Amino acid sequence: MTLNGKTRNGFGLVELILYVAILSLIAGSLIQVTWAMVYGQKKSENQQELYWNLKFVSQKISDEIKRATSITVVNNNQLMITSMDNTRNPIQIVFSNGAIKMGVGAVGSCSIVSMCDLTSNGVEVTGASFVDLSSADLKSRNININLEMRTKGDREEYIISNSILTSVEVRGE
Repeated sequence: MTLNGKTRNGFGLVELILYVAILSLIAGSLIQVTWAMVYGQKKSENQQELYWNLKFVSQKISDEIKRATSITVVNNNQLMITSMDNTRNPIQIVFSNGAIKMGVGAVGSCSIVSMCDLTSNGVEVTGASFVDLSSADLKSRNININLEMRTKGDREEYIISNSILTSVEVRGE
């Protein structure tokens, strides 16, 4: 195109403004999509960690109760059971300082003296209770387990809470 006999090369001001506006819209959209993906991934990781911790801890406690020969102590935050294997006696499960801890036997690395955490560092146990639902004649021994956990984190939108409630029958008696 010519203007006063001169050939015009390049973009005009209006074209340049439109180009910058379109690029800004595209960049803004890409940033939003990227943040949504990062947020979704972090939330998914937290959900998985919470789920697996709840599942692992409840299954571990359930298995120990099923194999027990007797239940010696049951209170709100502690469970002590006896196993057929005398080297594993006593087995103590405790809710303490935001974690579920378990000790097996009187000596060893995870004994009742130096209990090991059953939960990972990424979750905090916010509540746990053990309730003896056994019959008065003790023919049926049942323990009710209630666990409440939440993920740890510095950002509130990533924190997820969940709980599990289960009853287990002592089969080893």
